[in-house]
Amino acid sequence: AQHRGAGEAELHETTNHIFIMVSGEATFVTGGKMVGAKQSAPGQVRAPSIEGGQTHRLTKGDVITIPAKTPHWWKEVPTKTIEYYGVNIEN
Repeated sequence: AQHRGAGEAELHETTNHIFIMVSGEATFVTGGKMVGAKQSAPGQVRAPSIEGGQTHRLTKGDVITIPAKTPHWWKEVPTKTIEYYGVNIEN
């Protein structure tokens, strides 16, 4: 997968993620409270940002897991583009 720049915060009710960074650099936030959250699809919530949470600096070779029901957000992408393998596991 690719991501170009920061995106919206997301929460998935039944999907667990594993992201394996291939290239680029990003600030990724997990947990916290979604600000202005709205349901965007069944079992999925999106928001412009997250308050609080844990900040992770991700670069090539890093692996992060995001359990279902955990807010997560590509907050900053200083390299403008990142590439990663994403594994989605449904509960």
